[in-house]
Amino acid sequence: MRYSVFDGLRGIFLLLMMYNHGASVLQSHLGSVINHHQLGFADAAHGFVFLSGIVIALYLMRILRERGEKALAPIACRRMLFIYKYHIGALLSLAVLANLLPQPLGRLDVFSQMGADEYLAMLLLIHQPSFFDILPMYIVFIAITPLVLKLFERGQAWSVLAVSIGLWLIAQTGVISAAVGTIDRASDTTGLDIRLGSFGIFAWQLIYLAGLMFGYFTFVGRFDVNIMRSVPASFMTIMAVAFVGIFLIRQYILHDSVTLGRATGSLSDVHSKWNFSLFFLTSAAIYAIIIAWLYVAGPRSTNPTVAFLSRGFRTVLNSGPLVLLGRNSIQVFTYHLLVVYLLSALVEHYHIPGSVRFALLIFSTLSLFAFATVWKRASIRSPATS
Repeated sequence: MRYSVFDGLRGIFLLLMMYNHGASVLQSHLGSVINHHQLGFADAAHGFVFLSGIVIALYLMRILRERGEKALAPIACRRMLFIYKYHIGALLSLAVLANLLPQPLGRLDVFSQMGADEYLAMLLLIHQPSFFDILPMYIVFIAITPLVLKLFERGQAWSVLAVSIGLWLIAQTGVISAAVGTIDRASDTTGLDIRLGSFGIFAWQLIYLAGLMFGYFTFVGRFDVNIMRSVPASFMTIMAVAFVGIFLIRQYILHDSVTLGRATGSLSDVHSKWNFSLFFLTSAAIYAIIIAWLYVAGPRSTNPTVAFLSRGFRTVLNSGPLVLLGRNSIQVFTYHLLVVYLLSALVEHYHIPGSVRFALLIFSTLSLFAFATVWKRASIRSPATS
């Protein structure tokens, strides 16, 4: 059972990640202004993690029903090794390139300065250079997925959710981030240099678990998407749109922007991405409601403009190019990492005008479609490599 809409959404989030990371390394002013981050605290990574939970739940539940519980762990392990292969492959490719260049530029420079201990830490997934932090987290989540799905099957879904919320609440206190900070500082004395990236697993597990629950309930028929056509769902959507409007007024009319960051004190910063704080959680929920309503209920809206836009939105999400990106998400994500690091080297070596930087940003983002197409054709010729 595969829903093309989920792959299409993952495709959109991959494009947004490429665009945002590219804008960062290119230092494109236009790229930072014309950016989805200007529309709220929802991040492409939120959607990517949530959808990954949905997709793997749908896939593993089919395996569970066809082959039994014992089949889940081996398949999950193969998936973890598959992701690990691409993650390490990208890291080692950039490391080789950095050490071959006479003068490593941009973010490539970090690889040329690494010692054996840091390379070991990378192989152990406890040293994560910039932009290399989402796949290690995904590997951890997949490791616990078979157990979670077994508990769901035994009627423990809501108990699992309660534990997940409890872990998220603990993360909000700042205890976890403080412990990670202590480990980071302690690792400096050992030379291992532990660097765990931008995502706190204890907090971000909540959004992955939500995806698993949604995928599970969809598979077993306990979630009816038609609920989005109900009056309460329409009211929630109106409220969600109102919240987005309030944010935009605050951002662009009142010029009251909020600084986002990582928790540093004993009490988590309410704007902390690392701890997936309440601001991020609320924003992610708001956009999930809006997207779900547009896709399910929007095409039947009595407002002709809303209905027209919703039908267009549904068509785009199910379009072949976006679905292709989503179905090859790990390969496309790995390609995007390589491009981002190469862009950082390019912009440091050459003096590039702002307009050209923005053009490079658009070109590199659209190149994801070309890569996915080439990858698909290569996989068809050599099935063993797919």
